[in-house]
Amino acid sequence: MSMELDQTVIEIPNGPEVNYLIGTKGAGVNALQDATGTRIQIQRSHEVPLGALVRKVTISGGEAQRLECAQLIQSKVQECQERDQARANGNRTFGDGVASAQGTPWAAAAAGPQQDYAMGMELDQTV
Repeated sequence: MSMELDQTVIEIPNGPEVNYLIGTKGAGVNALQDATGTRIQIQRSHEVPLGALVRKVTISGGEAQRLECAQLIQSKVQECQERDQARANGNRTFGDGVASAQGTPWAAAAAGPQQDYAMGMELDQTV
């Protein structure tokens, strides 16, 4: 017996935000699904029209769970955009909360295969 769940469709930017949301081996989406009790389906790249600026995300579940999930997805998208903006400005904040300007001798090594997350803070570069 299959039970149909209600669905909510939202759009997210068709860029690095998609990979950030999905996470390594789907860990990001799986964590959101587990936390909210929803099912998330992200439009696959071959289903997106060439040059599209957004990608559809379908969230299935109860109304309150879908709303919570949509809000969490938007938060993840904003987190990714803030991280990328900080990188574009030459500022990096690492998982341990230590901020540094790119170009320090250890910044390239620290930026290796590890993930880092920008916290949206401005660096005082008067040092």
